[in-house]
Amino acid sequence: MGDMLTYEAELLGMVKEYLRFGEFEETVKLFEKECKSKGKPIPKTSSNVLRDSKTLIIQKDLISSFEDGDMKVFFELWTEHIPAQIRDFDLLAQKLEFYLHI
Repeated sequence: MGDMLTYEAELLGMVKEYLRFGEFEETVKLFEKECKSKGKPIPKTSSNVLRDSKTLIIQKDLISSFEDGDMKVFFELWTEHIPAQIRDFDLLAQKLEFYLHI
């Protein structure tokens, strides 16, 4: 059951990150409020604006190259910005990379 809560927190964090990426600021506020009222854990995100803006640019580049079907550029960005330690040893990252190739 503890693993389930860990995954739930990760998933909620990903939803929040996606909403921020999509610039759904009002939705993010409501999402956080509703999670708090239901006692659902959301991992804290970094508030470093410079880092966040750089991350946002990288995410947008990854998404646009993926949506454009430019897999060469996508995986060049993937390799450049996802540390080898994560790509090689994180099972979730490996699973995601596998599905990205399909």
